[in-house]
Amino acid sequence: MDNLRPLIWVPIALLLLAVLPLPYGYYMVLRLIIPVCSLIVAVNAYKTQPDTIYPYVFIGMAILYNPLIPISLFKEIWIVVNLITSGVFYIYQRTLK
Repeated sequence: MDNLRPLIWVPIALLLLAVLPLPYGYYMVLRLIIPVCSLIVAVNAYKTQPDTIYPYVFIGMAILYNPLIPISLFKEIWIVVNLITSGVFYIYQRTLK
């Protein structure tokens, strides 16, 4: 699904930028954008690759970044989580045909 590729680059770029010391508002916006992108990708992954772990990984990422019940972690841990999350988005977009 090629029309999903541009959408996947948005969270990758935003998550890589999140390792920089940015204002708190940036991270709040990140908590809005990442869950939406994660859920869109999870639905796509479930439709196109239902027997892989991708749908569940993206649902987990949507829960981790959700703004309604935020999960509090130290800044250093969030940096690692953001890098791993951007890597997961990147790996998934490489699997798209």
